[in-house]
Amino acid sequence: MNNELICNYDLLGDQNFMLNKSIWDMYDMKQTRINVIDLIEKYKVAVTICINSTLLLDNCKAVNLDPNKVFNSCNQSKKDFTNMVDKYIEAENLVKITKPIIEWLTNTFNPKEKKYYNYCIANNYSEEYIREILGGISKNGLLPIKNSCLLKIALAFKIAVLKK
Repeated sequence: MNNELICNYDLLGDQNFMLNKSIWDMYDMKQTRINVIDLIEKYKVAVTICINSTLLLDNCKAVNLDPNKVFNSCNQSKKDFTNMVDKYIEAENLVKITKPIIEWLTNTFNPKEKKYYNYCIANNYSEEYIREILGGISKNGLLPIKNSCLLKIALAFKIAVLKK
């Protein structure tokens, strides 16, 4: 492998950089935001599916029940059971791929981007709310924070949309 292509992610994660206007002006930020929100919503659903399935299986094991018998006794057909297992596997794979990237990305966010991510993207608070949290900044003051955060996520997951 070419040494010039090897990237030291630990160094990148310590920089807490923001992407500036000249970078995010190259992208359709409206569509990019939609893509990021869609990705995060799918991730949240996948996490919830994994939690639910894991808790159900753990409870079966705790009382020495065979999960196959539990599911079969719930009047679910084998096809339904297979579909449920397939959804769990898809969800688990999505979480395994997405979680480390999100964790790494949040290390590159500056404190304001972290707040934007935690409040607006991860927890669906309004932008008005985060503007107050950030000291009553204006919509224009929030824009660089918002766009940098969204674009970092979109670029990492290859869902950023270039302007035409």
